[in-house]
Formats: sequence, structure tokens, C-alpha cells
Amino acid sequence: MKVSEVNLYNKVCKWLSLLVVLAGASYWLMTIGMVFFGNKLSSIAPRQAFLYRTFFRQNWGFFATGKMYNRQMNFIIREKDNPSVTDTIDLERYLIAEKRKNAPFNNYQEAMEKILFATMNAIETQVNQEIAKIKKQSPGKSPHLYMQQASITVIDNSMNQQHVENIISFGKEIMKIKKMDFVGKEYQLCMIGKFIPPVNSSGVPAAESKGQIIFISAYKPF
Repeated sequence: MKVSEVNLYNKVCKWLSLLVVLAGASYWLMTIGMVFFGNKLSSIAPRQAFLYRTFFRQNWGFFATGKMYNRQMNFIIREKDNPSVTDTIDLERYLIAEKRKNAPFNNYQEAMEKILFATMNAIETQVNQEIAKIKKQSPGKSPHLYMQQASITVIDNSMNQQHVENIISFGKEIMKIKKMDFVGKEYQLCMIGKFIPPVNSSGVPAAESKGQIIFISAYKPF
């Protein structure tokens, strides 16, 4: 091998090694940021946070076992004439149960879970973006009010109609499977984020938090 070829080979290896180190460092910095400052990072860098959650999401709590984060999308049904009578379907939990029941022939459930997961990611990212905008325009309001205003903006945005319709259609399909009545009913979407506590030394998990509402829609009739 000629000296020039050796030098070129060494340069290529050097640059490739540097790129690998930079990619690894970026990945772990993003992982640490999402573990400790997930909501804040989603507001500052929504596109990067969305890509991370979609393709590189970690399901373990190596850095912060006490701050494992979980979400659920609730499809809430109630009677119009008697709003106190409600029924709630946790769409994600339903899919998990169906995947186990139909394994290994659960391609449909697997595909639906990916669609639901991507939809929830998109909605949460956009809600966080809207909250950041509203806070700048109207500082000093309650977090719940910011969340409600952001949810309304996200729902009214035509770009998000398909995301919302996907969830509603899935909720209606489950109602049909469960033979639930649509007459005189109305529905609401409510996404909740929860921090899952770690298992203590005796092997018993601590009490789970009630969760925080991330996104909520107004009730609409079927």
C-alpha cells in the first residue's frame, strides 16, 4: 500500500471515529435531557424531541429510576342527559391486552399501537409548543388553563385533524367490539401523563401518581 493511500485510510478512519463519537454523545445527551427535562426539552426543541420519542425512545430508567414516564389516552363516554354516568376506555391498555390475547398473530394490534403512539407523540409535542407560545403572550396563568387553551388550538388546527380522527375512530371501533350503545352519548379525549414510581427494596412498588392531564378535548356527540 502506498504512503498516500495509508494517509487517506487513516484520515477516513479518524473522521469516521469522530462522527461515531459525536453521534453517541448527541444520543446520550438527548436521552439524559428527555429523562430529566422531558417537558421542557419538548417545548424548546419539539422536532428533535418528537424524532427521539418516535425512533430512539428508552423504556428503562437507568439514569432516573424514580421518574419513569407513562402516558394513556382515555376515550371517555358519558350520557348527554345524565353526565355523571361515564365510561372510560384506556386505548393504550386495551391494545396491550389485545396484543397479548392475539399473539403471535397480532400484526393489526401492533400496527394500531404504532399509530396511536406516533399520534400521541405528535399531539403532546404540539400542545407543548402552544403552551410555550401562550405563556409568552399571557404569563402568570395556571398550568391547567394553559393546557386547556393549547388543547383547543391543537384541535382547531386543520393539520391535526387526521391525528384526532384516528383516535376517535379507534375509540368508536372498540365501542362496537364491546357492543356499547352510541345513542344519547357523547365522547371526550383525555391524554394523561404519569410518573411510575420504582419498586422499593421489599419488591413492592410505591403508590402511582394520579397523573397530569396533557391534552383534553371538549365533549362531542356521536
